[in-house]
Amino acid sequence: MSVPKVLSDAELAHFSSIPWAKSILQTSLQQQNHNGDYVAIDMPARTLKPPTDEDGYFGGTLATQQTIPYIVTLRRRNLESISSLLPTEPPVIDATSKRAFTPSRPPDTITLVSLSTPGLSGHTSTVHGGVVATLFDEAMYLAVDAYLSSSSSAHDHKIYTAQLNVRYRKPIHTPGLLVIWSWCVARAGRKTWTIAHAVQEEEEHDGGHLEWVKTKTLRSEASSLWVATRDEKL
Repeated sequence: MSVPKVLSDAELAHFSSIPWAKSILQTSLQQQNHNGDYVAIDMPARTLKPPTDEDGYFGGTLATQQTIPYIVTLRRRNLESISSLLPTEPPVIDATSKRAFTPSRPPDTITLVSLSTPGLSGHTSTVHGGVVATLFDEAMYLAVDAYLSSSSSAHDHKIYTAQLNVRYRKPIHTPGLLVIWSWCVARAGRKTWTIAHAVQEEEEHDGGHLEWVKTKTLRSEASSLWVATRDEKL
């Protein structure tokens, strides 16, 4: 279960050095005064858990200076009121549409990812597609976990990815900042459906633009089905 956390000095210093990330943190957290619409949460998968190999990939391979040195997730407050309004069937999404399906409410979680190099590269300066899928999987997991955490029996559940669909629209560049917005869009019994958008700023080609007017573009989108169970088997 993800719990609220205070961002470390290193995390704050890193993301504050990126104007877009700094703006997101200040707006969402109101500088960690706990008065904003979001709260930073712990990311358990970020820590390798010896002596088992649990979270070895995300907590080890993807937690280096050459891969993802910093990653922070913010969870929207008061998800209980939203949960009661979620439909029991996911929206029908046209996979061929040029426009991404976007819920009418703010995202349930916002994940800031510092993409380093060369550890994430597939093509030159481009994040490998498998890494993108991994980031979607983790970001949407945290959104599902945030909803289950409001349940008194949440500690009894394990959450499994039953299906993950990713649409790659544009290359995701590294090094750079990637922002993932995630929403839970339907719940029925043990099942939860989610969607997510991965957004990055446009590269500068003409000497640069003011940070606050740089274009943010959708690079990739994902949808997934999750199943919560008390057993190791689905």
